Amino acid sequence: MAPRLRGIGKSYGELRVLDGLELELDPATMPVILGPSGCGKTSLLRILAGLDADHEGSRADFAAFRFSFVFQEPRLLPWATILDNVLFALAGSELEGEAARSRATALLAESGLGDSLDRRPSELSGGMRQRAALARAFSYPSDFILLDEAFQSVDVRLKRGLMDLFLELRRNEGRGALLVTHDPTEALYLADRVIILSERPARIVDDFAIGLGREARKPGNPALAPFEARIYRGLNF
Repeated sequence: MAPRLRGIGKSYGELRVLDGLELELDPATMPVILGPSGCGKTSLLRILAGLDADHEGSRADFAAFRFSFVFQEPRLLPWATILDNVLFALAGSELEGEAARSRATALLAESGLGDSLDRRPSELSGGMRQRAALARAFSYPSDFILLDEAFQSVDVRLKRGLMDLFLELRRNEGRGALLVTHDPTEALYLADRVIILSERPARIVDDFAIGLGREARKPGNPALAPFEARIYRGLNF
């Protein structure tokens, strides 16, 4: 059975941000949650991962799962090398010593950073830092990768490369994943399933599958038009 959030509600004082959300996640399916800025998408991720216990409803189905995050900012340790940043994420996992180093090195090489292991974040471009953040998230033996606006800080060309890298790593590693964003183009490119949230207090206003292969996801493909229209309707554009 797929794990499920049940009746999730969240308030910050008198500000209500989430209201009675029900969400079932199939680890084999790539869902993208779309919603306006400030509607509670990040709060939802924190609840899902068990980082915020001050909420209504149940996340008990997820209690046994492990999570890694990719944020809009890479959040790398500035004083550490790229390799040491990934090794830091593995501290406390079942991987230690040479096994951890081998794992980190392999993920960084797969992410196009095999020649940058000893460089620090300040020596890398923004796109390279985000590649390192993806490698770090996948290096940890998590069950789900949670991406919080992870492709927003780079230009369009770099964004496509980062999204392709994410899809490749997910295919190779076999992880569950969930992306939250306010960008419909990311949903159209990545999602097997689109979940649209309302303005806060956020409720699910639409939930549908995109039954197109990756080769059909290029911008301008007429086959995407019905899904794009449905997204914009859900967002009240």
